[in-house]
Amino acid sequence: MSALLVGQAPSRTTGRPWASDAGRRLARHMGTTHDALLRAFRPRNLNAEHPGAVGKYDRFDLDEARATARHMLRYVIPRYDVALVCGVATARCLGMEAPGVARVGRCTVYAIPHPAGTSMWWNDPENRETGALLAREAWLHAGEAAR
Repeated sequence: MSALLVGQAPSRTTGRPWASDAGRRLARHMGTTHDALLRAFRPRNLNAEHPGAVGKYDRFDLDEARATARHMLRYVIPRYDVALVCGVATARCLGMEAPGVARVGRCTVYAIPHPAGTSMWWNDPENRETGALLAREAWLHAGEAAR
């Protein structure tokens, strides 16, 4: 597998990565199914466990995230052909802006705001189109890398 999916933390309800509405929403933006998404991309998170919630939003352990991001930038991401980073804070920990595209070694890294229902960014039609285009590009790139 040469595609990586980077998020903030596992789901607070299931404890598994991308096993939520956000994972299904991401798959729809990519133009694929949730099962196909999870077969094609290896999920990794900057926080090993869900750090809890603050109201309707998730907490984010920034110290753990930054340490994990440094490790991922040096040892993990360069081993992949393509990575999709979900979340503005996640992208910033990796030194990126979301939305955006960057290179880390041989890896093309696409970054989008998190597709969670709490993200207001996706409500704007132009933003939704931009995010979906980047997600779809990552999906197509992952398909090419798998061949």
